[in-house]
Amino acid sequence: MKVALLTGAFKNAGDYLITERTESLLMYRYPMAKIIKYERNCNLDPSLKSLNENDVVVFAGGPGLISHMYPEKFPLTTKLNEIVPPMFVLGMGCKTKNENVKRISFTSQSKQLIERLYSDGFHLGCRDNLTYQVLERSGLKRTIMTGCPAWYDLNYIHQNNLFTAPEEGKINKIAISDPGNVANIQLAANIVALCKKRYKPDVIVFVFHRGWNKDKYTSDDVASKQQVLRDWLVDNNVKVVDASYSSKGFTEYDDSDLHIGFRVHAHIYCLSRKLPSFLIEEDGRGFGVNETLGLAHIRPRKVDSFLRTVWQFQKVTFEYLSTISRDSQDTFSLLDDAIESEITSGWEKHHRAFATMEKTFEVMCSHIDEISVVAN
Repeated sequence: MKVALLTGAFKNAGDYLITERTESLLMYRYPMAKIIKYERNCNLDPSLKSLNENDVVVFAGGPGLISHMYPEKFPLTTKLNEIVPPMFVLGMGCKTKNENVKRISFTSQSKQLIERLYSDGFHLGCRDNLTYQVLERSGLKRTIMTGCPAWYDLNYIHQNNLFTAPEEGKINKIAISDPGNVANIQLAANIVALCKKRYKPDVIVFVFHRGWNKDKYTSDDVASKQQVLRDWLVDNNVKVVDASYSSKGFTEYDDSDLHIGFRVHAHIYCLSRKLPSFLIEEDGRGFGVNETLGLAHIRPRKVDSFLRTVWQFQKVTFEYLSTISRDSQDTFSLLDDAIESEITSGWEKHHRAFATMEKTFEVMCSHIDEISVVAN
């Protein structure tokens, strides 16, 4: 079998993880498959001949089920009927600001793509229960909840115990993932300072999933704000890691006692490897995964103002915690309560999440098996 894999991995480490895990799942079910990757944000007209030599075209995860999914999100080709292989959606999500279930108003062209997906005979695989509810309300009935492809590390899927189980007062290393929303940079700095005071770890590592440099995917304004945070972290003896353009940076989480942070796929990666993880939810993606897996919801009351002055930001050091806003302290209290609850309960919610992931893995496998029925 030949598979055309439409990947959204351009800079964000999480998108590379999705692609990597999708490949693993496909090879798990089809060991003899040949997988060829195509960038799904590019027009595929120049690659149409080679694309049509495949047996199936797979959309790999990400927030692609949106109003303008075609041709804005997925340029594909000028004429959908020129794509010969059936098209298959694997663990894709919608983009929501919060947990509110709303209807998506698809454009006429996006509806054409959806009709094509339906006519090819597959279910639409989606990543969490929130996405499922949104799509159902939007009139998409042939939807199946498979979880995100990144949920599944095949070496750990049937293991339901924590790889490490931190105890009160014995947290040596904390890995913190960066906010996707730069408006939360101030909150991220505050969380670092509060973690240092509360848990007294030997090491804190801060992972930037999109790095901190300006390029065609990151504006100068966003990059400059990330660089201010990076410089402040370095000045306060926090190790910083640029994890962009690869999935390799995820190894920074492997020997951590805790992951705390904002990146959904840092959270998912750690859970997939049975590592303790606590996500600060920035939008519906974070809410969706925690709601589906039964994990604690930790949501900022509101976004802290970022860089009212550079002086104020840099003043928030481990020694000067009095400058931290009440909203950040409230968010940290929710985080601390969630960690304390897991430690005292023997990590009850984590174990329940692992069981849910194992159960959903069977749904994911059955969904992937649809390819052999339709594509052959």
